[in-house]
Amino acid sequence: MRKKIMKITAAICAVATCLSFAACAGSGGDEVIDGKKVDKAKTQLYVSNFNGGVGRNWLDAHIKRFEEKYAETEFTPGKKGVQVWITNHKDGMVSLGSKMKTAKEDVYFLESVNYYDAISQGYFLDITDLVTTPLTEYGEDVSIEDKLYDSQKSFYKTPNGKYYGLPHAQSPTLLTYNADLFNEKALYLGENGKVGKRANATDLSLGVDGIKGTYDDGLPATYEEFYTLCKAMGQRGVAPMIWSGMYSFYMTR
Repeated sequence: MRKKIMKITAAICAVATCLSFAACAGSGGDEVIDGKKVDKAKTQLYVSNFNGGVGRNWLDAHIKRFEEKYAETEFTPGKKGVQVWITNHKDGMVSLGSKMKTAKEDVYFLESVNYYDAISQGYFLDITDLVTTPLTEYGEDVSIEDKLYDSQKSFYKTPNGKYYGLPHAQSPTLLTYNADLFNEKALYLGENGKVGKRANATDLSLGVDGIKGTYDDGLPATYEEFYTLCKAMGQRGVAPMIWSGMYSFYMTR
């Protein structure tokens, strides 16, 4: 069973380059799942997906490609092809915890993971080979490891040189602004630090990067400039900040 899981996990990682934690549990399943019949002539693969901000559309697309690519592959002796099932949840590592050892899911896409605690507790399989092997099967001469940032490699590669997971999404903390509204209301900052310019002005402030003629010209680079902008927006009848009320904890970020 472990060999089968490792083979399938290797293929999924190569296709999706994702944060796939391979769990130690094996695959089982009901005759019918969500109205779809389990094809016992194929290997069954169960995937646990944190269905939060990133959603699952990207995963559905990868699964379609994955099932098509390996339609003639025997991951399990006597079974040709693979059938993938998604279990959606919004649980972090704390709530999933030891349940992973007996769960039917083989691969996990998670958020809020204490990576090294999970490794020490034996929740994840060693996937080093599939991370470091060149992707020649997919027409590439580099490995998944070659595609990682140095900061990612330093985190996911343990002190003993092993990988047990990979990143699959980034969640930056930022503010998004309406460029059309900023232009209409002349909300860009000038070189003098005052709000009142439009995007095509030649005397905009330099922005965070400190370089003239780049994308952030006229945008605040300090808290002082940010507060100046918010005040000017209020004076122009524009709400400085809006946010979704669905998840109130985002406000603390």
